Amino acid sequence: MDHDKKKAPELRQVIAATVASDPTKYSEAFLGKSNEEYCSWILDSEKWGVRSQIGLKD
Repeated sequence: MDHDKKKAPELRQVIAATVASDPTKYSEAFLGKSNEEYCSWILDSEKWGVRSQIGLKD
C-alpha cells in the first residue's frame, strides 16, 4: 500500500462516496452515526476512523 499522505483527501472522497451510495448497507448500526453524519465526519481532515474504514468492501 502506498503511504503517501497527499492521497488522504482522495481516499476520504472515495470512502464518503462509497458510504453515501448505500445507506442501507452503511447504516447507523454499522457506522456508529448516521450515514450523512459519517460522510461529513470522514471528509474532515482533522478526523480519521479505525474499524469501519478498514472493513469497507463491496
